[in-house]
Amino acid sequence: MKQNIIAILSAVLLLSACDFQEHYEKRKQNFRQPEKTVQVENTPQKQAKKALPTPPNELQIQLYTHNQQYCFDTKDSNRCSTAKLTRLEISNLAWLTELLNQQIQWDSKKDESQLLESLKKSTLNDSNEANAYTLNTETAFAFLGKIDHFAVFERQDYVYYELAAHPNQSIYYLVVDLQKGEVVSLDNILTQPEKQNELTQKLQTLFHQQLRQQNMSEEEINQFNIDFPFSLSSNWRFAKQGLIFQYNPYDIAPYALGAPQIFIENNQLKEIIKPEYLNISEKWVENKPFRQPENNQTAENNTENAPVYQQFVPPPQEREEFNPRSDFE
Repeated sequence: MKQNIIAILSAVLLLSACDFQEHYEKRKQNFRQPEKTVQVENTPQKQAKKALPTPPNELQIQLYTHNQQYCFDTKDSNRCSTAKLTRLEISNLAWLTELLNQQIQWDSKKDESQLLESLKKSTLNDSNEANAYTLNTETAFAFLGKIDHFAVFERQDYVYYELAAHPNQSIYYLVVDLQKGEVVSLDNILTQPEKQNELTQKLQTLFHQQLRQQNMSEEEINQFNIDFPFSLSSNWRFAKQGLIFQYNPYDIAPYALGAPQIFIENNQLKEIIKPEYLNISEKWVENKPFRQPENNQTAENNTENAPVYQQFVPPPQEREEFNPRSDFE
């Protein structure tokens, strides 16, 4: 009898945990999460019908930061969700500003109320305030550099829901052709579509080398291939004498390994990537965008060599023991 009771309780707890995970994953997607669709290759239709102006030698970039807070529990001042958005405006290329805004569904004609509405909707997620979890989210754009008529931008997303095991961080790159007025996709730069397979194999080899440098055994690497099958990322950008391919947590590795970044040199890409893009990477000079230290970081430890995804990790907080509230009632 005792064993039967234990079995029933175990089943209930397992179902509760599954329900919470499903609830969390659903709600996590609500706050402007582009995932791998960040490289939107559409441009405003009005721009597609006429020639774009000659791109300027230098981009005049202004940075704007928006902050919002939504408190849904009047009895507890800590029951508040927060959102921070750092976006860019290019004053001498209006269509480029619009393209960047498209990535976050930002309407430049509206004020910060749209950020508040998005935060409120994501926090409540069709539930009442008694069932809601707090949400902390941050999205930040940075300008990484410009060579000839190509400009590169970086976007970082951070999302953390109350009671989640850990936050979710993502990094995306946007390579923009300023002459054509569009995002340059991975397909655009390949010499032939079938070269994807060769590129995937080269990147996987480089990734396994990174794992070996972390003293990972061949057995563990083989297990990686089972648990996290390697795939080709379309999230790429120029680097000095090569290209960088960015992966986000869980793409090809567990969360503990963060956001893996793979650099591949031009000499391995000669038959894979079109020469005009390899020439750009030969001349590439990395811009070092200033980022305000976040989450109690100081200017000293906010270094260039630190993994970028760690920049949004919140400081440790003491949390009460998990207590499923009305979600499971």
